[in-house]
Amino acid sequence: MISLKNISKSFHKKNVLCDVSFQISEHSITTLVGPNGIGKTTLLNILCGVLYPDSGIVTCENADFRKDMFTVLSGSQHLYAKNTVKENIIFLSVLRGRSTAEIAENLEKYRSWFPLYETVQSRLFEELSTGQKQMMLILAALVADARYLLLDEPTEGLDLNHKQMLTDLVIYTLLLCFFFASNTGHTFAQEYGDSNYKALLLLGYIAWSFSSAAVSAISSLLLMELQRGTLFFKLNAKMPLQFLYLGDLASAVCIQTFVILLYSAITHFIFGVNYSVNGTIIAALFICTLGMYGIGLIIAGLSLYYKRIGSIVLLVQLFLLFVTDTLPTSSAIRQITQVIPLTACNRVVRNSYVKDSAGTDFLLLCVYSAVWFLIGYAVFEIFIRRAKEKGNLLLY
Repeated sequence: MISLKNISKSFHKKNVLCDVSFQISEHSITTLVGPNGIGKTTLLNILCGVLYPDSGIVTCENADFRKDMFTVLSGSQHLYAKNTVKENIIFLSVLRGRSTAEIAENLEKYRSWFPLYETVQSRLFEELSTGQKQMMLILAALVADARYLLLDEPTEGLDLNHKQMLTDLVIYTLLLCFFFASNTGHTFAQEYGDSNYKALLLLGYIAWSFSSAAVSAISSLLLMELQRGTLFFKLNAKMPLQFLYLGDLASAVCIQTFVILLYSAITHFIFGVNYSVNGTIIAALFICTLGMYGIGLIIAGLSLYYKRIGSIVLLVQLFLLFVTDTLPTSSAIRQITQVIPLTACNRVVRNSYVKDSAGTDFLLLCVYSAVWFLIGYAVFEIFIRRAKEKGNLLLY
């Protein structure tokens, strides 16, 4: 545990920090929230030892705790400009006493979380954008296996996709832990005839995670491309935009797969949840994701026309969580929402897990997903034309 006691700091007779005290527990996340200029970065500088306080003290049971600390301060993305990304990562890990074998093992372990690394590992660090440098510094911190990680403005310079990925990872993991801690889903045990209701809840949450990624992916990408002015090239491509974004959907699904592995590890070690998947479950998740992508196309079209991308996507994600039997839902609501691919998918994956058979539910899932994909394709095309008529594509 790290303790900050009565920390005060002033610059040019102006008090920035005044008698600040708090503790940082082991294996925890501590967030400093406040407006610009309130002293957050100053406090982090004191914590990592690059700035001395006027009064007060920072203590830890380990006197050399700062040697186990990796700090990414705002504006510090410029490391060794003439070295490659990989050389910087290795060097920072060596400075923290990691062996060649440990560095190789950690790099292999975490590189899949950062697809960007595959394309920039041999580039000079100075050639990277601000957001790319920030991402690679976070990767370096993980490879160095630092005990304490300090991040000042961790999303500074990141594009919309990476910000959304980090935000979703934190929020969805905490939400899942809350559901397990509160015994949400215990009624699944009676409904499906299996006492392992936590596994049934987790399977539904996995299906919802893939569906949320499918729904939000195209809206986020559209907004990002509109802001940087690249959407116009894709609008004039020979292949329809709806199919072009399937590649980005595949990328989002790959990232979400690793997030789900994290969910599985956390729920296994903290709540003792064990589950297995079979071919039917994997196929159902794949088909459901395509169907939900159709719903995502509808939302993206509405978002382009009404320019409310963020709020619409969030509302739809919450709606899907509570009415598609991801969490226990009344039979009346299920009757209404059974045509949504996620509702059908939840039944398929849970029945397949318990009985190793999905019956006619799998066929219904295929039909619902195909219908929603076709509807989404047509609706998106209509709203793209309406947005052009209204001039919305020029207002970003």
